[in-house]
Amino acid sequence: MKVKFLNLNGSLNANLGEIPKKEYKIIKQRFLNYRLLSGKVIANKDVVPSYIMCYSTINRNRTNGRVEYTKDGISYLNRDEVKLISIEKFNELANTNYACVKELMYSPLRFELEQEIRNKVIKNPFDLSALIVLNEIADVKYEITVNAETYEDVKEAIV
Repeated sequence: MKVKFLNLNGSLNANLGEIPKKEYKIIKQRFLNYRLLSGKVIANKDVVPSYIMCYSTINRNRTNGRVEYTKDGISYLNRDEVKLISIEKFNELANTNYACVKELMYSPLRFELEQEIRNKVIKNPFDLSALIVLNEIADVKYEITVNAETYEDVKEAIV
């Protein structure tokens, strides 16, 4: 097959030679898809900026609790396996320099990078516990709402 290219001005370039045909196959891949529909974090009855990481779920979509334990910059709530990290810890893990959670919300990482950060914190690729980034972690009561869906999906890939 000979290929011809148009210049930006619309004139035709010379033939660039033959392009070899390559064998390929389209295969289907099944994966777990995730959609965050809405989310909110309330600390001491004030809504606080929060970034809910991918694949975060909570039973019955709502929970409340306090930080029970903190280790290596990861805070564990006393209910529903919720984990909180500060924007500083997120920056350290992601090698980024977000000033605040709002900046992260409006300019997030690529999905694949977010999954890598999640795996660094949770260390289990099949864990669906909520992982939430806050500007700072305080010793207060948190009320958390995560309305998310996970479902099987299929995508096509060329091999």
